[in-house]
Amino acid sequence: MGGKSKEAEFEAYRLRIYPWVREIPEDEEGWRREGYSPEDTPLLSFVDGLMTVFVVHQGEDSYEILKDSMVPDGVSTEMLYQTACENLARDVEFVFSNTLFGGFGVIADGIHEASALCLRHIWETCTQKLEDDVLILVPARDMLLFAPQSDERAVRSMIQFAEQGWMQSRYRVTKKQYRYSRERKELTIYENN
Repeated sequence: MGGKSKEAEFEAYRLRIYPWVREIPEDEEGWRREGYSPEDTPLLSFVDGLMTVFVVHQGEDSYEILKDSMVPDGVSTEMLYQTACENLARDVEFVFSNTLFGGFGVIADGIHEASALCLRHIWETCTQKLEDDVLILVPARDMLLFAPQSDERAVRSMIQFAEQGWMQSRYRVTKKQYRYSRERKELTIYENN
C-alpha cells in the first residue's frame, strides 16, 4: 500500500490550515446547514457563542473543512488552533480602516476578516491605541467592525451598519456583540443592559 501516512499528509498541508470563526449552531438543523458536525470535525469554542472551524487552503478561493480523520493522533484541537493562528498571522494581511460610522473596520481578503478575532495581539494593540475597551461586531465572514466602547454615537451607528451587512451577506457569522477588555485582555460577549 504505497500511500502516505496520515502524519506525512498532515505535514504536507499543516502550513495551509487557517481558523474560520463561526457561530455555534443551536440545533441539529443548524449543524446540517454548516456542513460539518462536532462528531467528525475538530472545533474549538473560544468565546460565548463562537467557535473556530479549521480549514485547509486548497488554492485560489478553495478551502476544505479539516475533519478529525485528517488529523494525526497526538495533535490536539488547541495545537491546531495555535498552528492555524500562526498561519493566519503570517499569510493574511489585515488592514484597519476608518469607517463612515466613526468606528473601524478590518479589511483582509474577503474570506478571513472574521478570523481576526482569533489574533489577540490585534485587540491588545487596538485597545492600547484607543485607550478604551472596544466593542466588536462580526456580522459576516468578510466584515469585522469595532469602535471604542465609550463612543456611544459610533457604537449605535456601527450596530446599524452591521445589521445591513448581516442582511446582505451570504456568509453570516453572528449578530451578537463582543467586547475586548483593555484591562483584562480578554474577549467576552457584551450584554448591553
